[in-house]
Amino acid sequence: MRLIFLIPISFLVYTNAYTQNAFPGIQQIMNVDEWNNSGLNKLNAEQIKLINSAISRNEVIQRERKEAEIKNKELDKKPEKSDISNIFSNFGLPAAVKSDWKSAPALKAKVIAWVTANQFLLDNMQIWKGSESIPYELVDKYIEIQQRPLGDLVLIIEGYNTTIRVSRIR
Repeated sequence: MRLIFLIPISFLVYTNAYTQNAFPGIQQIMNVDEWNNSGLNKLNAEQIKLINSAISRNEVIQRERKEAEIKNKELDKKPEKSDISNIFSNFGLPAAVKSDWKSAPALKAKVIAWVTANQFLLDNMQIWKGSESIPYELVDKYIEIQQRPLGDLVLIIEGYNTTIRVSRIR
């Protein structure tokens, strides 16, 4: 008989531990005075749910940005001596000898967030910047970055018939 009571209790303890990092909701983190003075008490349950989901989404984006910063710090370390010799191994050769721009593979990725007004973060944690303004919403869009003559790179956005010159920041 005791086992029957322990199963639901253990389930509740497990789910509470599993969702401990989840956002508890705006009503849970505010006291009664803050809740009433902010005017949030006048919102219906659906509106509060939308606010909670926006805050949760923002927390995920912030966490991903921090992880990207940590990863980029690791990548930005100075190269070893053998890496430096590789960088200069093709120095002075014409660009055509390295590879033809038409045969260069395109980078395909999904944009997960804007970093600044003209910089965006990809799902592979690379940060790219538009050489010209980017008037399109890129978040959650699949993009392609292709090489063009003279070393230029262009952004091709899923669903748009346009190309925008870009450069990699990190």
